[in-house]
Amino acid sequence: MKKMPAKHSFTLKGVYPQLAQLVALQQYTSMLSLEQVSRTSPTAGNWQSRIRGRGLDFAEVRRYQPGDDIRSIDWRVTAKTQKTHTRLFTQERERPIILAADLRSDMFFGSVNCFKSVTCAAVISALAWVALKSKDRVGGLVIGDREHIELRPKASRKVVLNFIRYLSEFCLKLDSPIATSAKQDMGQLLLKLKQVAKPGSEVYIASDFHDLTETNLAQLTHLSRHCKITFLHISDLLEWQLPLDKQLLVTDGKSTSKLSTSKQNTDLMQTRAEFLKAICRPLNIEIIHVSTSDDLLSVLEARFSSTAKLKRGSSLNG
Repeated sequence: MKKMPAKHSFTLKGVYPQLAQLVALQQYTSMLSLEQVSRTSPTAGNWQSRIRGRGLDFAEVRRYQPGDDIRSIDWRVTAKTQKTHTRLFTQERERPIILAADLRSDMFFGSVNCFKSVTCAAVISALAWVALKSKDRVGGLVIGDREHIELRPKASRKVVLNFIRYLSEFCLKLDSPIATSAKQDMGQLLLKLKQVAKPGSEVYIASDFHDLTETNLAQLTHLSRHCKITFLHISDLLEWQLPLDKQLLVTDGKSTSKLSTSKQNTDLMQTRAEFLKAICRPLNIEIIHVSTSDDLLSVLEARFSSTAKLKRGSSLNG
C-alpha cells in the first residue's frame, strides 16, 4: 500500500509561495474529495451537481427565488410556512469546478507563518488537485489589482499546473498591501467569475472579502441560483485581535503613526465575519474559515475528508 507523506512535512511559510510546494500539494490531498456520491450508471459522472429544475434525485427545499421553475414549488411546505418554497433536484453529471483566487494587494499581509496571499494560493492549488483526482473539469479565475486570468474548465493536469503557475506569478507581483493605483473591486471579480462559471458549476472563492458589500448581493444571488458556491474566508490573527499591551506603529515609508487599539478596531474583523455570514446564509453559501496560522491540511481534512463528510451528513440529517 502506498504510504501517505506525513502532514507535518508540509508547512506554509513566508511572503511568497513556493511553486514546487504548490505542485507537491497533490500528494497531500489524495484522500480528500469534493462531495462524493455513488454512481448510478456506467455513463454517469462521478458527482452530482446541483441544477435548478427537475433532475434525478430530490436534494432540498428552500425559499423560492425569482427565476425558479414554478413547477417545482412545494405547496405543502408553502402552505405550512405561508412563504413560497421550491424543491431542488440533482442531476448526475461531470461537473465543472471553478476556483477563484483573490490576489489583490489587500491579501499581501500576514503576521503568522505566511501572508494571506500565500494561504490563498495554497488552498486553491489543493482544491484543484482534489478536483482533478475526481476527474472533474477544473477551471478558474485569478485576479490581481489591475489584471486577471481566466481558465476554462478541463479535466487536464496541464490546466491545473498552468493554474498553479498563474497563482504563483500573481503572488510574486505583490509588494505592498496598499494598491499604488485604482484596483479591481469585488464586483469586478464576481462579474468575471460569472463569465467562467456556467450553470451546474461548483464555485470556490478564496478571499479576505474585505470589500464585499450589499451592492454585490444581486451578483451573488444570480450566481447562487445556478451554481453551488463556497467561500474560503482567509484571514490573519492580527486582524482578529490587536495586542492591546503593545504600542504598534505603522509606516508608509515616509511617515510613521501610532496604530489605534480601540475596541472599534479590534471588533472590525468580527463585524466583517458576521456580515459575511448574513450575506451567505440566505443564499446557501458555505463559509470555510482559513487563517494564516492554521495547519492548512488539517483545515481541508476537517471539511473534505470522507470522515468529515459522514459527520456532516449525519448532523444535517439529524
